[in-house]
Amino acid sequence: MISTIKKYSFLFILILSQCTFDSNPPTQTESETSTSKTVPSNPKPADKSIDQPLIVNLQWEFSGSQKFDVYLDKKNPPQILIANDITSKSLVVTNLEYQTTYYWRIIAKNEDGSKIEGPVWSFTTLAQTYPTINGFALNLYKIQTELPCYVHVMFQVIDLNGKGIDYLTQNDFEILEDGEPISLSESQIEIKKREAVPYKLKTVIMLDNSTSLQNNIEEIRNAAKSFIEKIVS
Repeated sequence: MISTIKKYSFLFILILSQCTFDSNPPTQTESETSTSKTVPSNPKPADKSIDQPLIVNLQWEFSGSQKFDVYLDKKNPPQILIANDITSKSLVVTNLEYQTTYYWRIIAKNEDGSKIEGPVWSFTTLAQTYPTINGFALNLYKIQTELPCYVHVMFQVIDLNGKGIDYLTQNDFEILEDGEPISLSESQIEIKKREAVPYKLKTVIMLDNSTSLQNNIEEIRNAAKSFIEKIVS
């Protein structure tokens, strides 16, 4: 991790008594794997929403698909793929810009190889002069398990304006197991700041310079340059 990044991450250690790690995930039911020809719908934030924070949890609904591609861009229709083959129907997007309209769409991928394109939705972020929005977002970067029952999680806490948070304590976190809260004494939680964690977070940027994007390659390069300048500033 670049040492000049002005955000903070923590190591989160969870110890559970009598816990096990399943080597084989549960199989899906026939109803869960059946395909549907409906399109992705019910976006959150709602289409054409305004005054959205710089961290947005994109959510949608769709029945039958196993994987999704997410496109987000300042142009309509969106051309930038920000997530590929994700299995959840939500995605947290960070590092957005103030007072900017973003366009996004979902491509649903079915088991038979077919793809279903959703409509283009949009939202606009808040103005820079907008009052600070209270709340936190937690970005997960790395999860490791260790016998007998240790869970090591590297994560980062930022506010809804995208700024790092470093003053939270163990009492500010709640641990859940199967959706049920676990007490701090039972979980034996331990939180450490980045400086005390033997983890490194690497950022890799890959640029698509294929012929299909030859008319946009300069814009892609400028976007990559802008991204690098932000994370090292």
